[in-house]
Amino acid sequence: MSAKRKSAVVLLSGGLDSATCLYWAKAKGYALYSLAVHYGQRHAKELSHARAVAKSAGSKHYELKAALPWLSGSSLVNKKKSLPDLPISAIGKGGIPSTYVPGRNTVFVALGLSLADAVGAEAVVVDIHAGRGPGGRGQRVAADGGRRCVDAAAQRDVAIGRGRGTGG
Repeated sequence: MSAKRKSAVVLLSGGLDSATCLYWAKAKGYALYSLAVHYGQRHAKELSHARAVAKSAGSKHYELKAALPWLSGSSLVNKKKSLPDLPISAIGKGGIPSTYVPGRNTVFVALGLSLADAVGAEAVVVDIHAGRGPGGRGQRVAADGGRRCVDAAAQRDVAIGRGRGTGG
């Protein structure tokens, strides 16, 4: 009799950081589920990259389209607003950037926890770094090899629901 393989939900934007987290979870031995969210962002081509990366890693991939109209203050979502054109040295300086999307990671982690609960996954893996907060503020969580892949669901204080699977 073999033990059931542990599984993880990885929040996958299609960018380099989240793709690294997907392969970090794979290297840790997790069976993979990935979740990409289309929230109206301009860089929707990342979603096609997320599909390709998920397929390459052998992840069961989910996509969700979320209508979050209150995010229209962000230039990442509102096409009527100009995207900043800054030199790299100016990024993270000068207050909250127009590309800041309020509460995006909080919403994504909640969706990841919901999917994890539905499929019986033991972990939610998310990349969070200082550049994602307003004005460059945020959390830095170091995990294996310096990656900022956070196993959010393994923290019992964020494990909510825990109906442990409905089949997803």
